[in-house]
Amino acid sequence: MMIRMTIYQWVSRGLFVRHKQIFLTLLTFRLMQLNIIDGVEYNAQMVNFLLFCPRKSDVPVPAVLKKWLPD
Repeated sequence: MMIRMTIYQWVSRGLFVRHKQIFLTLLTFRLMQLNIIDGVEYNAQMVNFLLFCPRKSDVPVPAVLKKWLPD
């Protein structure tokens, strides 16, 4: 845990403010994918939906996302 925080702090010092959130998001998704973050389920379909956001209206929104992501 401590090594991850140290790496994040060193990397974020060299980033612009607007890029820090992008870096943190990528880091979080990777830790979720490796099951390092406890209590969080990684679902590749939901992450791809959030990252690539299909522009077609005929693409269904996953049921889990529909609860908090309106059409």
